[in-house]
Amino acid sequence: MKFLKLCLLFIIAATLTFCSDDQPIPDDMSETEEEMTDGDTTEDTESANQESTILEANLVSDGLVVEGATKIESALPQPNGAISFTIASNGSAIINEGFDIQFASAPDLNIAGAYLQITTTDGSAAYAYYDIPSGSFNSFGDREVTLNKAAKARLMDVDQTIDIGFDTTIPAGQFCYTLCVYDDLGNISLPEEVCLTVENFGGNANLVGVWNMTTYQETYDGMTISAGIGETFCFDDQLLCNNGDFVAITECSSYELLRFTINADGSYSLEEEIIDSDIDYDQTVSSCMEIERPDTTYGYVSSGKWAYNQTQERIVFIEYSFTENDNGEIYSETFPLGEGEVLLDALVVITSNSFTISESYGDGDTYSITFEN
Repeated sequence: MKFLKLCLLFIIAATLTFCSDDQPIPDDMSETEEEMTDGDTTEDTESANQESTILEANLVSDGLVVEGATKIESALPQPNGAISFTIASNGSAIINEGFDIQFASAPDLNIAGAYLQITTTDGSAAYAYYDIPSGSFNSFGDREVTLNKAAKARLMDVDQTIDIGFDTTIPAGQFCYTLCVYDDLGNISLPEEVCLTVENFGGNANLVGVWNMTTYQETYDGMTISAGIGETFCFDDQLLCNNGDFVAITECSSYELLRFTINADGSYSLEEEIIDSDIDYDQTVSSCMEIERPDTTYGYVSSGKWAYNQTQERIVFIEYSFTENDNGEIYSETFPLGEGEVLLDALVVITSNSFTISESYGDGDTYSITFEN
């Protein structure tokens, strides 16, 4: 499932495999209160079951699909702690798809690879681990699909993403993984452990409907902005010029449309339109003067599957097709089932007629988007 920046941070990337018996979307979505209550109860029970099922470590380990990795039947190599890294997000794991490991390290480190071992939630380790060379990593932002590309670049501190795929033998439930990174000198970091829940698609009837963005809010470097549809928001920043000096710049954007259609069968569609007012980067860093360029428009249409994690109160969208229109340049792509892209993975707060996605990135940097139906 490869990690994507969904337009904002929505953003927020490993080759996955998806096989499901999708139920048809009801023609009449105006369920009675009793029907909705029953549906909520059933889905809450299913979600609770998958989030309380502990998966056996060897079962998960044997079902991983990791491009370029070597599976070694041994305990993890002994770390010396001479180098360090940080896992940037716990993220989500999706049944028959997989999960992404997003991490950051110091820019002067020459990371040569990573060691990955699956464990149970009580710490019992699988009989083998995976040696993943750095050539199998994806640089974060290799393909940007964000609700706000500039915002994602501001907020995220992510160097690399490792795509971890699942075959069809891994069921819904909980497991953990341990990750170390190593350099070309033989140094091995101390391990970091992350626990995940493998989610089925769908999972919360209160999210079903057509949702339009009402408010976007972002805090970056001590500055907070808030804007609605059609309202312009701007951020001041600095660029390093070719001569070694810095130049002050201002970048602005406005959302003209941001709409999710979330269906009961676990599918979704997204429509997005943005107007950007920013600078000509090449001319600006060359002249060390802020050189503006004409406003550009960006359109994005996406479809795929969604899943809700009841315990962590997170929502994840897995993209299987998209069309983007970048100021008149149109590009489309479709991903096979099992090779979806993470369009968005974020915290979600749900009310009777709205939901808000949000995430924090340290040092007080945050974003949130509120939708209403």
